[in-house]
Amino acid sequence: MFKKIKFLVIFLFLTACSGASFECNPYEKFKPVLDKAMLQCPTSHFNKSCSRHYGDFEGFYNKYFYYKNCDLIFYMCSNHHRSELRFKDEFYMNDKKEHILKVLVKPIPKTDEFTFLQIHGIYTGLNKPVLRVAVYKGKIKLFVFDGKKYIKKDLGKYEGGFINFKIVAGNGKLIIYKDNRLVFKAFINYPDKCYYKLGVYLQRNGCGKAEFKEIKVNF
Repeated sequence: MFKKIKFLVIFLFLTACSGASFECNPYEKFKPVLDKAMLQCPTSHFNKSCSRHYGDFEGFYNKYFYYKNCDLIFYMCSNHHRSELRFKDEFYMNDKKEHILKVLVKPIPKTDEFTFLQIHGIYTGLNKPVLRVAVYKGKIKLFVFDGKKYIKKDLGKYEGGFINFKIVAGNGKLIIYKDNRLVFKAFINYPDKCYYKLGVYLQRNGCGKAEFKEIKVNF
Protein backbone atom coordinates (compact mmCIF):
# COMPACT_ATOMS: atom_id res chain seq x y z
CA MET A 1 0.00 0.00 0.00
CA PHE A 2 2.84 2.39 0.90
CA LYS A 3 4.51 1.77 -2.49
CA LYS A 4 1.27 2.56 -4.34
CA ILE A 5 0.78 5.81 -2.42
CA LYS A 6 4.43 6.78 -3.01
CA PHE A 7 4.07 6.12 -6.75
CA LEU A 8 0.88 8.21 -6.95
CA VAL A 9 2.52 11.16 -5.15
CA ILE A 10 5.54 11.05 -7.48
CA PHE A 11 3.30 10.81 -10.56
CA LEU A 12 1.19 13.81 -9.51
CA PHE A 13 4.32 15.80 -8.68
CA LEU A 14 5.90 15.12 -12.08
CA THR A 15 2.65 15.94 -13.87
CA ALA A 16 2.35 19.28 -12.05
CA CYS A 17 6.00 20.15 -12.68
CA SER A 18 5.82 19.29 -16.38
CA GLY A 19 2.72 21.40 -16.88
CA ALA A 20 0.96 18.43 -18.49
CA SER A 21 -2.79 18.70 -18.92
CA PHE A 22 -5.47 16.15 -19.59
CA GLU A 23 -7.74 18.80 -21.11
CA CYS A 24 -8.56 18.20 -24.78
CA ASN A 25 -7.59 20.71 -27.47
CA PRO A 26 -10.29 20.08 -30.10
CA TYR A 27 -8.43 21.83 -32.91
CA GLU A 28 -5.33 19.73 -32.32
CA LYS A 29 -7.47 16.61 -32.06
CA PHE A 30 -9.02 17.14 -35.51
CA LYS A 31 -6.07 18.93 -37.15
CA PRO A 32 -4.86 15.80 -39.03
CA VAL A 33 -8.14 15.70 -41.00
CA LEU A 34 -8.71 19.46 -41.16
CA ASP A 35 -5.32 19.79 -42.86
CA LYS A 36 -6.69 17.60 -45.66
CA ALA A 37 -10.06 19.33 -46.08
CA MET A 38 -11.92 22.52 -46.90
CA LEU A 39 -15.22 23.72 -45.44
CA GLN A 40 -18.12 24.24 -47.85
CA CYS A 41 -20.77 26.52 -46.36
CA PRO A 42 -23.61 27.29 -47.05
CA THR A 43 -23.20 25.98 -50.65
CA SER A 44 -20.41 24.33 -52.63
CA HIS A 45 -19.28 27.76 -53.90
CA PHE A 46 -16.69 29.43 -51.67
CA ASN A 47 -18.28 31.99 -49.35
CA LYS A 48 -15.63 33.90 -47.41
CA SER A 49 -18.03 34.58 -44.53
CA CYS A 50 -18.31 30.91 -43.51
CA SER A 51 -16.29 28.73 -45.93
CA ARG A 52 -12.66 27.78 -45.35
CA HIS A 53 -9.77 26.89 -47.67
CA TYR A 54 -7.89 23.61 -47.34
CA GLY A 55 -6.22 23.35 -43.94
CA ASP A 56 -7.03 26.94 -42.91
CA PHE A 57 -8.89 26.19 -39.68
CA GLU A 58 -6.73 27.41 -36.81
CA GLY A 59 -8.79 29.71 -34.58
CA PHE A 60 -11.82 29.38 -36.88
CA TYR A 61 -15.37 28.61 -35.76
CA ASN A 62 -18.88 29.95 -36.29
CA LYS A 63 -22.47 28.82 -35.70
CA TYR A 64 -22.20 26.30 -38.55
CA PHE A 65 -18.85 24.79 -37.55
CA TYR A 66 -17.65 24.69 -33.95
CA TYR A 67 -16.32 22.53 -31.12
CA LYS A 68 -18.17 21.31 -28.05
CA ASN A 69 -16.81 18.99 -25.36
CA CYS A 70 -13.90 18.26 -27.70
CA ASP A 71 -16.27 17.09 -30.46
CA LEU A 72 -16.58 18.72 -33.88
CA ILE A 73 -20.07 20.06 -34.66
CA PHE A 74 -21.64 20.88 -38.02
CA TYR A 75 -24.99 22.70 -38.19
CA MET A 76 -27.10 24.01 -41.06
CA CYS A 77 -30.68 24.90 -42.00
CA SER A 78 -32.55 25.23 -45.32
CA ASN A 79 -32.98 22.86 -48.25
CA HIS A 80 -29.78 22.10 -50.21
CA HIS A 81 -27.62 24.13 -47.84
CA ARG A 82 -24.63 22.54 -46.18
CA SER A 83 -21.79 22.75 -43.70
CA GLU A 84 -19.40 20.05 -44.92
CA LEU A 85 -15.75 19.13 -45.02
CA ARG A 86 -14.65 18.32 -48.57
CA PHE A 87 -11.48 16.22 -48.53
CA LYS A 88 -8.74 17.18 -50.96
CA ASP A 89 -7.79 13.60 -51.82
CA GLU A 90 -9.43 12.47 -55.09
CA PHE A 91 -9.48 8.86 -56.23
CA TYR A 92 -11.06 6.42 -58.65
CA MET A 93 -13.34 3.72 -57.28
CA ASN A 94 -11.24 1.10 -59.10
CA ASP A 95 -7.95 2.23 -57.53
CA LYS A 96 -5.93 -0.63 -56.10
CA LYS A 97 -5.42 1.37 -52.92
CA GLU A 98 -8.35 1.41 -50.52
CA HIS A 99 -9.51 4.84 -49.33
CA ILE A 100 -10.93 4.51 -45.83
CA LEU A 101 -12.98 6.87 -43.69
CA LYS A 102 -13.80 6.05 -40.05
CA VAL A 103 -16.07 8.20 -37.91
CA LEU A 104 -17.93 8.16 -34.62
CA VAL A 105 -20.87 10.46 -35.29
CA LYS A 106 -24.19 11.50 -33.78
CA PRO A 107 -26.64 12.97 -36.32
CA ILE A 108 -29.29 15.23 -34.80
CA PRO A 109 -32.15 15.76 -37.26
CA LYS A 110 -34.73 18.53 -37.18
CA THR A 111 -35.78 17.69 -40.72
CA ASP A 112 -36.96 14.65 -42.66
CA GLU A 113 -33.68 14.14 -44.50
CA PHE A 114 -30.07 15.18 -44.29
CA THR A 115 -26.81 13.58 -45.34
CA PHE A 116 -23.86 13.38 -42.96
CA LEU A 117 -21.38 11.20 -44.92
CA GLN A 118 -20.71 11.21 -48.67
CA ILE A 119 -18.54 10.04 -51.51
CA HIS A 120 -19.08 12.44 -54.41
CA GLY A 121 -17.88 12.59 -58.00
CA ILE A 122 -15.89 15.60 -59.23
CA TYR A 123 -17.81 18.54 -60.69
CA THR A 124 -16.45 18.13 -64.23
CA GLY A 125 -17.62 14.53 -64.51
CA LEU A 126 -21.01 12.95 -63.84
CA ASN A 127 -21.11 15.04 -60.66
CA LYS A 128 -23.22 12.49 -58.80
CA PRO A 129 -22.94 11.24 -55.23
CA VAL A 130 -21.64 7.68 -55.27
CA LEU A 131 -22.70 7.36 -51.62
CA ARG A 132 -24.92 9.27 -49.22
CA VAL A 133 -25.33 8.15 -45.62
CA ALA A 134 -28.40 9.98 -44.36
CA VAL A 135 -31.03 10.32 -41.69
CA TYR A 136 -34.23 9.76 -43.65
CA LYS A 137 -37.63 9.98 -41.97
CA GLY A 138 -36.30 8.65 -38.67
CA LYS A 139 -34.11 5.94 -40.19
CA ILE A 140 -30.48 5.63 -41.21
CA LYS A 141 -30.34 4.99 -44.96
CA LEU A 142 -27.69 4.45 -47.61
CA PHE A 143 -28.11 5.86 -51.11
CA VAL A 144 -25.57 4.39 -53.56
CA PHE A 145 -25.04 5.03 -57.28
CA ASP A 146 -23.21 2.01 -58.73
CA GLY A 147 -22.61 3.61 -62.13
CA LYS A 148 -25.91 2.51 -63.66
CA LYS A 149 -28.61 2.59 -61.00
CA TYR A 150 -29.35 3.82 -57.50
CA ILE A 151 -29.37 1.37 -54.62
CA LYS A 152 -31.16 2.20 -51.37
CA LYS A 153 -30.37 0.35 -48.16
CA ASP A 154 -32.35 0.76 -44.94
CA LEU A 155 -30.17 0.40 -41.83
CA GLY A 156 -33.08 0.64 -39.43
CA LYS A 157 -34.66 3.15 -37.09
CA TYR A 158 -32.32 5.76 -35.65
CA GLU A 159 -32.55 5.69 -31.87
CA GLY A 160 -30.17 8.60 -31.28
CA GLY A 161 -26.65 8.45 -29.93
CA PHE A 162 -23.30 7.92 -31.59
CA ILE A 163 -22.80 5.57 -34.54
CA ASN A 164 -19.52 4.05 -35.65
CA PHE A 165 -19.09 3.99 -39.44
CA LYS A 166 -16.23 2.61 -41.51
CA ILE A 167 -16.35 3.18 -45.27
CA VAL A 168 -13.91 1.46 -47.62
CA ALA A 169 -13.72 2.55 -51.28
CA GLY A 170 -11.37 0.94 -53.80
CA ASN A 171 -10.76 -2.10 -56.02
CA GLY A 172 -14.08 -1.34 -57.73
CA LYS A 173 -16.01 -1.92 -54.50
CA LEU A 174 -17.78 0.02 -51.79
CA ILE A 175 -17.84 -1.62 -48.36
CA ILE A 176 -19.58 -0.14 -45.32
CA TYR A 177 -19.53 -1.18 -41.67
CA LYS A 178 -21.92 0.19 -39.06
CA ASP A 179 -20.98 -0.37 -35.42
CA ASN A 180 -18.39 -2.95 -36.57
CA ARG A 181 -20.96 -4.93 -38.55
CA LEU A 182 -20.86 -5.29 -42.35
CA VAL A 183 -24.02 -3.62 -43.69
CA PHE A 184 -23.23 -3.03 -47.36
CA LYS A 185 -20.94 -4.35 -50.10
CA ALA A 186 -21.28 -3.73 -53.82
CA PHE A 187 -19.26 -3.38 -57.02
CA ILE A 188 -19.12 0.21 -58.25
CA ASN A 189 -18.41 1.19 -61.86
CA TYR A 190 -18.13 4.96 -61.51
CA PRO A 191 -15.85 6.47 -64.21
CA ASP A 192 -14.79 9.75 -62.60
CA LYS A 193 -12.62 10.71 -59.65
CA CYS A 194 -14.36 10.90 -56.27
CA TYR A 195 -13.76 12.42 -52.85
CA TYR A 196 -15.13 12.06 -49.34
CA LYS A 197 -17.35 14.64 -47.63
CA LEU A 198 -18.85 14.80 -44.15
CA GLY A 199 -20.94 17.17 -42.06
CA VAL A 200 -24.50 18.31 -42.78
CA TYR A 201 -26.10 18.50 -46.23
CA LEU A 202 -29.87 19.04 -46.24
CA GLN A 203 -32.22 17.49 -48.79
CA ARG A 204 -35.33 19.02 -47.19
CA ASN A 205 -36.29 22.17 -45.33
CA GLY A 206 -35.51 22.23 -41.63
CA CYS A 207 -32.18 21.92 -39.82
CA GLY A 208 -29.58 19.28 -39.15
CA LYS A 209 -26.67 18.87 -36.79
CA ALA A 210 -23.88 16.28 -36.83
CA GLU A 211 -21.55 15.79 -33.88
CA PHE A 212 -18.29 13.98 -34.64
CA LYS A 213 -16.34 12.48 -31.78
CA GLU A 214 -13.77 10.82 -34.04
CA ILE A 215 -12.74 11.25 -37.70
CA LYS A 216 -9.94 9.18 -39.18
CA VAL A 217 -8.75 8.71 -42.76
CA ASN A 218 -5.92 6.69 -44.34
CA PHE A 219 -5.11 9.26 -47.05
